[in-house]
Amino acid sequence: MRNPLPFLAMHLYVQLVAAPCFIVYTLLTGKTSPFHLVNHLCEVLNVQFVRTKESSKLESGAVFLCNHRSWADFFVDQTLCGGGAYLSRMMVWVGTPTTSLWAWLSHSTWFFNRKPGIDRSAFGNWIDSQFQVRPSPGLIAYPEGTRNQKAEPLKVKSGVLQYAYEFKRPIQCVITTNKDTVVNEKAAKLNRNVICMTHISKPIYPKDFNSSKEFIASARELFNESWKSAYETKPEEGEMYRPPYGLKKPEFKNVPVRQRVWILRFVFMLLAVLYVYRKQRLALASV
Repeated sequence: MRNPLPFLAMHLYVQLVAAPCFIVYTLLTGKTSPFHLVNHLCEVLNVQFVRTKESSKLESGAVFLCNHRSWADFFVDQTLCGGGAYLSRMMVWVGTPTTSLWAWLSHSTWFFNRKPGIDRSAFGNWIDSQFQVRPSPGLIAYPEGTRNQKAEPLKVKSGVLQYAYEFKRPIQCVITTNKDTVVNEKAAKLNRNVICMTHISKPIYPKDFNSSKEFIASARELFNESWKSAYETKPEEGEMYRPPYGLKKPEFKNVPVRQRVWILRFVFMLLAVLYVYRKQRLALASV
């Protein structure tokens, strides 16, 4: 019989303890580090990071193409990519309000409203505007378009690849095994001490291709090759390491969008004033 208590306990710990602590620290200091929160979660679960010996170093400012397996993606991949940013629908605020607030505050997730008939050109310009605000370490994308727990990759969609080509962003594939063993939200299960094998491909650059069609075809081929390298390499054939591979050691830096810090400070101060006011009214009413 399944025991969902560890899964639920971890979810509550993240939403009610870990993320709030990082939010308070950022509000007090004005500094943030998306990497340190997700790396902490990996440490809590003692995720064991191993990379293939053929892995290349990550390149700052790239679009990192990752495989989408489970909720573990949202802390394992961000740890692997040095605190890279995500694209996410606003809907995630419903299920993960505290971590979404933290991600908004630290600008580590770029939230958008998903709707049919979206103007891809305008959307690409918006993504690049977010990149300008937080240019490093890069953008984490899931080009398969959905969670895929099969033994082989799905066909990579062209949207994010077209963006990378048009805005001259290099891409790298970062494929990792066993993330759905670390956390399996469908079964309400999580596991500690899981070995995650990662293959990091060499970067490819839009300037080296004559057309977006050639670039997309090469990226798709690279994704499939990277998948094969990660899933066919045994742990003893790889090298244990501490992410991120090739990037500068992540550190706390000033919040990219300072207005967000002041907005949240004002909201909390207002709530504190209202709380004290209400408490005094109740005290007077009881006299």
